[in-house]
Amino acid sequence: MTYAQAMQHLSSLTARPPHGYSDKELDAFVELVVSEGEVSHYGLLERIKGARGLVMLYDGKKLVGTAAIKNPEPDYRTAGAVIRKRISRVRYNTQQ
Repeated sequence: MTYAQAMQHLSSLTARPPHGYSDKELDAFVELVVSEGEVSHYGLLERIKGARGLVMLYDGKKLVGTAAIKNPEPDYRTAGAVIRKRISRVRYNTQQ
């Protein structure tokens, strides 16, 4: 099946801010994301509601894909930098 054929088979793709989706749709988003095992359920709904935008891909009435344009907390990047620095120190056995 080609990409074009696959896209014709899919019913719809929606893209809007989180407040544009119903609670039922947001719950389905959370359920699908958690089912893939990459993200913890803890705090996910709140993070989804804080995103800039959400995308949901449906095959008929079944949600088959999700995406989010994130709006990270201000300290998110700083925390990542601190963790990377600590890992680097352990890896190279340095003190600082």
